[in-house]
Parts: sequence; structure tokens; C-alpha cells
Amino acid sequence: MNALLIALMALTTHAAELRYTAKVYELDKPREKVLFNYKSESENVGDTVIVNNHFTYPDGKLATHEEITFQKNGRVSLYKQDQAQIGAKGQIEIAGGKAKFTYTKDGKTKTATEDAGDDFIVGSQIPLEIGAHWAELMRGDTFKRRLAVLDRCDSVGFNYSKEGEGEVDGKKAVIIKMKPSSFIIAALVNPLHFYMSPDGQELFEIKGRTTVKRDKGGGKFGDLDADIIYTKAPAAGGNSK
Repeated sequence: MNALLIALMALTTHAAELRYTAKVYELDKPREKVLFNYKSESENVGDTVIVNNHFTYPDGKLATHEEITFQKNGRVSLYKQDQAQIGAKGQIEIAGGKAKFTYTKDGKTKTATEDAGDDFIVGSQIPLEIGAHWAELMRGDTFKRRLAVLDRCDSVGFNYSKEGEGEVDGKKAVIIKMKPSSFIIAALVNPLHFYMSPDGQELFEIKGRTTVKRDKGGGKFGDLDADIIYTKAPAAGGNSK
């Protein structure tokens, strides 16, 4: 079985088991105001693992929901997203080496299909990919992946590398940088930074572009670069390992 799925299934022994919770804050500002709350749950369904991610406003109103289906070989076969903030929905079906995008907003639907090799991933796979390539990253090597971007109906290349070490709320962390491989996109999107545990198996923090949007008022929304602080849920039986 694929090492990525082993890591995920190790967290999933009961129906709808909580994996992570998180608080979303403004980037590069004191953590005084929570913009969104986050929780991630997973469930074994036959030979698949279904992951549900929820971003909600502080009052509990849904902002964005994601559902990801992992197959037993570790690959994602279906990604669904409901961007309740902006009234948009879409999905990515991955099969036979192809990724089929469907995205609907304001009553208009667009579709696209592209090749989906072993380097094609969705956002929820990023920490798992980082953990799977931890030894290479610690040697100073770089690995590359193509990240699906649903509202573009396209994927974007990113390079992953170790940037340094730091702390998150008193916990030692290794900082992994995720940078667009395209110079054009890199000029528009700042690198993301993932703060991981020293063994690469736990996510502490993400700084950078996120799934939820910034409310600009008047019914308008824009991209949000945020500081997301994660808390790993205890495993079944109360053991956090």
C-alpha cells in the first residue's frame, strides 16, 4: 500500500474521526482576531478514505467545504469543493491518467481535462507529500508537484524545499517552502511556508494563500494570504501518536 495512504489511514480508525482543527488569522499580524475556524475529519469507506475539510466563520456559518476521496493506492480519485462564500462549486475527477475539472460560478460552468501523472496533487495531499519526501528535504534536495487549482480548471507547478528551522508556540519546527515553479506565477503568488514537526509527520502552521476568501465588503471577495495554526487531534484511545 502507498506510504501516503498508510499515513492517512493510521489516523482513521473510526467513522468521521477528527484529524486536525485550526484557527485562521491575518498574515503577519498579531493573532488577536480569528477569521475562520477549520476542522478536518476522515472516514474509512471500503477501500477508500474520505476526508472532509470545513472552514467556518466564527459564528459557525460555512465558508468552504472540501471532500477528498483517497484510493487504496494512495491516489486521490475525486475532489469536491463548495465555496459557499462566493456561491461556487466544483470537482476534479482523476482516473486513467486524466484529471477532469468542472467549476460552476454565477450560473456559468467551465470544464477542462489535463494529464494527471504521479506528480498531480490536490491541496490536502501537500503535508502528506512533504512527509513522504522528508529524507530528501532534510538532505537539501527539492521535489516538484503540480497542484490542482479548481477555479482555474488547471494545475500549477510548485517546488518544495527546506528553508530553515523555527518554532510554533514553543514547539520546534522545520520550515518547508512551497514556491511556484513558473516565474510569472511566482510574481503573483508569494511562496507558502509549512511549519512541520522535526520528523515531518505533523503540521503545525501554514503561512500563505489559503482556500477561503477575504471579504472585501459589498459582496466582493478576494484571495486571502493567512496564518493558519493547526492542532492535531488525539488518536482513538487518547494517544496523540
